[in-house]
Amino acid sequence: HGKVRERCWSHVISAEEYDAQRMADPSSCRPFCAEVGDLRTARQLINDKHTDTAYTLAQLRRSDRGGDTFRNLTAAMRRTFLQHVTRAATSPPPLSSTAPPRLPPPVMDAGGVSGSVRGLDAPDAAESSKPNETE
Repeated sequence: HGKVRERCWSHVISAEEYDAQRMADPSSCRPFCAEVGDLRTARQLINDKHTDTAYTLAQLRRSDRGGDTFRNLTAAMRRTFLQHVTRAATSPPPLSSTAPPRLPPPVMDAGGVSGSVRGLDAPDAAESSKPNETE
């Protein structure tokens, strides 16, 4: 029904500029890295680039810190994206007469990080009988 549009920009900056920006707003440089404990400087990242590109999620999962890293990453992503889901669910509908139905607000667990939204977990019979639409 809806569309998600994403735009990304990259700017060439010095290692010193990167480090200053990382200190001011870590998520603007390498989203979610601070949440999983990766606070390397620009010089460290440059030195580690070959090791980083060869490292896989399977290797991380098997590592001693893999479980904690995945739990921290999951929680951070849920918090971040839940903000967007909440905003979309509570914003006024578009002026278009073909707008999809509004979603109810998200349901939070005790920790405040659940990403489940009522209406998305189990579509009702009317919704599940509709053909899938693709763009």
